[in-house]
Amino acid sequence: MFFVGSRWNLEASIDLKDYMKICYLAMYIFASEMAYDALRDHGLHLLPHIKNQVLAKSSLFSLFMEAKWFNNGYKPSIDEYLGNAWTSVGGPTAMVHAYFLMGCAIKGNLNNF
Repeated sequence: MFFVGSRWNLEASIDLKDYMKICYLAMYIFASEMAYDALRDHGLHLLPHIKNQVLAKSSLFSLFMEAKWFNNGYKPSIDEYLGNAWTSVGGPTAMVHAYFLMGCAIKGNLNNF
């Protein structure tokens, strides 16, 4: 899924197992809907920024780490888990996009954000 996700292409998901197709499609639709809402309500074209956040190596690595822990039966310490979960649940992504979608003023070039 990590390779497919890095391509941001629905056709790339054809070779995934059905349960992974559902996860990939949910991620794709969520990001697209968020970008649509930002464009419609605020005139902001956020899709490139949303894609960068969703596909960020840190986000993908965090999900991979949780899968590795689960498959190995490893139980991380609370500090280790929360340190990883902050990224895997999309904390940084949610905060950035919540800022934009609350109608906060954006000064200057959005590419420098």
